[in-house]
Amino acid sequence: MSGKTYTESVDVSTGSYTADVTTGHQVDVDLAFTERTATEDPAIDVDGDGTDDASYTGVLNSGETWSASVSNLSTGSHTAEVSLSGHQVDVDIHMTERTATEDPGLDLDGDGIDDASYSGVLRSGETSSVSGDALAQGSTTLETSATAGTFDYTVSATGRTHTEDPAIDLGDDGSAEVSHSGLLGPGETTTYELSSLSTSTSSVGVDTTAGTTDVALRLRERQRSTDPAVIINGHRVGHSGALNDSETVAVDGSSSWLSSGTNTVEVRVGETASADAPDPRVEMVYTHKATDHINQTYTDERWTERYNVSKRFNSSQNNVNVTLDHSSEIVAVRDLEYRVNGGTWQDVTAQAYTMNGSTVTAEIGDVSAGDTVEVRDAASKVEVSGGDIEVTEPTAPGQTLDTAIRVNSWSSDAYIVVQGDLVHYAYNESWTGPNEFAEFDAVSGEQRLHLPKASAGSLARVTTMPVSVNPLAGDVHVSPTDPSSTEPTFVVEPGDGTGDKVEYTFENAKDETHYVLWSVSSGIVRDDGTANSPLTLTDDDSNEKLQFQVDENTGSSDSGGGGGSSSVPNSFDEVSAGGGALGAASLGDVGIIVIVGGLIAGAWVISREFGGSSLSSQTLLVSEAIVVGLLALELLSQYSLVGGAALGFAKLGKLAGVGLQQAMPLALLVGGGVAYFAIKRWGRPQVVVKRSFSIGGDERGEE
Repeated sequence: MSGKTYTESVDVSTGSYTADVTTGHQVDVDLAFTERTATEDPAIDVDGDGTDDASYTGVLNSGETWSASVSNLSTGSHTAEVSLSGHQVDVDIHMTERTATEDPGLDLDGDGIDDASYSGVLRSGETSSVSGDALAQGSTTLETSATAGTFDYTVSATGRTHTEDPAIDLGDDGSAEVSHSGLLGPGETTTYELSSLSTSTSSVGVDTTAGTTDVALRLRERQRSTDPAVIINGHRVGHSGALNDSETVAVDGSSSWLSSGTNTVEVRVGETASADAPDPRVEMVYTHKATDHINQTYTDERWTERYNVSKRFNSSQNNVNVTLDHSSEIVAVRDLEYRVNGGTWQDVTAQAYTMNGSTVTAEIGDVSAGDTVEVRDAASKVEVSGGDIEVTEPTAPGQTLDTAIRVNSWSSDAYIVVQGDLVHYAYNESWTGPNEFAEFDAVSGEQRLHLPKASAGSLARVTTMPVSVNPLAGDVHVSPTDPSSTEPTFVVEPGDGTGDKVEYTFENAKDETHYVLWSVSSGIVRDDGTANSPLTLTDDDSNEKLQFQVDENTGSSDSGGGGGSSSVPNSFDEVSAGGGALGAASLGDVGIIVIVGGLIAGAWVISREFGGSSLSSQTLLVSEAIVVGLLALELLSQYSLVGGAALGFAKLGKLAGVGLQQAMPLALLVGGGVAYFAIKRWGRPQVVVKRSFSIGGDERGEE
């Protein structure tokens, strides 16, 4: 129908749309829309920290609202920021003001300082319990403090009772024997000593100004000193009856009860008390006057401690002993002597003395009243540099040094300075790999015993070898390897320098016995001599092993104590090295070779001139080369050819063998001459004479 219209309302979402009209006839369509605004995904950040505090997911159309709560905001100003996906939004912020308390505190004693406090914020309804110091007795004013806000508080206190002026009355007689002035708090105690408590006390009264107190009595049962007595070396003297407190009695003994040395004093008291009674006690002061007069002289030298004890006896005594206490540094006691009443000094026999460490006790025997006994000794001691030692066993008087030591501390360069020139050495060492040595210094004259491997706690014994050492310059190190009393052996090493002359003295050398100072290392004799009491031989401080040897085959020697030995060698090596005459070239040796060669050549020339020798030059050269070569080998080589042969003769006839070796150059000259004439004899051609005669003719011939 023409002219009719129809209107329809449709809700559509945002976006674009296409309208399609379906009809049987032509129709006009008029589309009209009303634009409406909406908000999508609104959110708000209230405190400005960049994080949304409230948000809505979706679309809020016009007129629609949404409410949200946020967390408590802190005090101060804040900026709210709104974010959304589309359009705009109206925001209405409402807040409820709430009051909180910050850092509340209580001053309990009015001194302006909080005694109880809380750090932080307490909001409405929140509480906190804190402890404060104890309140003083009496009234006090409380003061509050807070950074912000106000607060309510409740103070609760625990009452504690103190005791004031407690006192104790023994026996309830109304008089306090002990009292304390002031307060005693809970758990606090004080102690007093009661001097008037007796066995008759049966009750104790307690009095205080305020409060109550506990009292604990601690008793110690004591027994009276009944029948106290003193027993001196078996002789008894004492007091009969009981001694009251602070009461003293004096009792006297007899000087005859005392003896020289140790005396025994016993104290007896309460001998009749029952077994369950407490131990009786008594204080004793013991005094006596000396019956003998003792004078002691002590002299401390660098190497020696000397004691001289003089003792005069006012009464006769039996089995008298005299004790001399030395320091811990002594290594030996020597010259132990005694005399009576100024008489002749006598040695104390080995049976009449004892040694305990460094203490010497001499047994003198019986003495009469008025006798004066003197005992003296001298003890050797040592000095230690860089360490500390203790002598645990000194050497007894009259004995060879043999002392036990303990090392208390020791450094790497420590040493013991000992007295005398005899070589000291250690043995029975507790350390491993001992390499100790004695150092002799020509400048200071000291002998220093070095123990490089020793340490704190080490043990060893120290003794001597019967060889004294005297370096004429510099210093030398000596280490015994076989400290024999007959043929000692030792190793010598140079000190700071080498080549220094050293005198070695064999103290045990037998008179009229010939000795050699044999180099075990080189197999040669360094020096020799005949002993007349001690024997001194000289060598340098080169590194080698030396030995004093008895020369059983003494011969002549022009070395004057500084050259070779005339003893017969025992091996081919000894023959070749004997006394330095072999195995070393000299101008004399070369001269002998030249002379022998010249004699052979001269004899050849003379024989050619006057003897008509037919010895050829070639034969001469060969024979001379052989003779001169043998002579050169004998004189210049390390080993002696003739000496080796002479060794066999020396075993049968020692002097003859040595003589042959010493006469070797002359023997070679004679041998060279004999060899020459033998060669000349053997080299002469045979002459054959043929004679023919003709009888009756003129022919005659001779060849």
